[in-house]
Amino acid sequence: GTSSVPAYEAFLRGVALYDVASGPETDRAALAQFDAAIGVDANYAAAHAMRSIMLATIANDAVSGSDESRKLFDQAKVAAERSLALESRLARAHLALGVVFNNGFLKPAAAAPHYRAAQDLAPGDGDLLRSVASFLAYGEERAQAAQLIARVLELDPLNAGAFRAAGYVALFSRDYPTMITHMERALALNPGIASAHFGIAVGRLLQGDPAGALTAAAAEPGRAYGLTATAIASARMGDRPGSDAAFALLQQEFPDSRYQLAQVHAQRGETAAALAMIESAFAVIDPGLLWLRNDPLLDPLRGEAGFKDLLSRLGS
Repeated sequence: GTSSVPAYEAFLRGVALYDVASGPETDRAALAQFDAAIGVDANYAAAHAMRSIMLATIANDAVSGSDESRKLFDQAKVAAERSLALESRLARAHLALGVVFNNGFLKPAAAAPHYRAAQDLAPGDGDLLRSVASFLAYGEERAQAAQLIARVLELDPLNAGAFRAAGYVALFSRDYPTMITHMERALALNPGIASAHFGIAVGRLLQGDPAGALTAAAAEPGRAYGLTATAIASARMGDRPGSDAAFALLQQEFPDSRYQLAQVHAQRGETAAALAMIESAFAVIDPGLLWLRNDPLLDPLRGEAGFKDLLSRLGS
């Protein structure tokens, strides 16, 4: 904590912006507030932890493998370690370091002890527990993730981010109706929240409603997500020119969104191209690869020897 009122006020402003979660603009604004808090009190461990989380969040949205992305993740690691050095019992600091190892370096084995420590130290913190649930949902503990996210929704029933996280936990368990319900609730609480419309698009797509998926994709504020869903839904509807047009825009505007490009290739039956794109995503440590194990959009690849090899490398 801190004994400085200005530092605490800046911290609270940062948390409020973090909760908005509408994209890079509010993420950077939140980071500026945590920087301001540290500027007033350099030993404010909680501010260092949140600074780390915001740096990692911004790095996730940066070009995978770029100098900016790697620099941001390196800074996030330093900030998390600084927070732990100031207070080794701070749950948020352990969470921050877990996020850095998992998202920034694709090392879930190194991240796991920090996620466990965060959960043990703050079993009643809904915001923290949703991050733990998301981490578990990426791997093989999906049942535990579902139990934990249900607890999160009990603790924090007015948090849009909690419902969005619950949506993705359901997605990875192939429970599409529940996923859509959670995403709709997230949007009711925060209409500007990013990637919720994308989740709805995927859910509708995988329930055989590509037209509904196309509608949801058009409402997605994250353009890369929207184009990905549009390219897949258009292909499912037999509109190959429309799919090609969306895919071309995705390649043109987001050439380093390798994982999303692989999703489109997989859904269009372009197996070799999808596997090659995932291989290139490994080369730049694309955080999208966290979806690899349980992503239903990659189900067309799961019987391929090349995919099984790629999957075995995740976290190695």
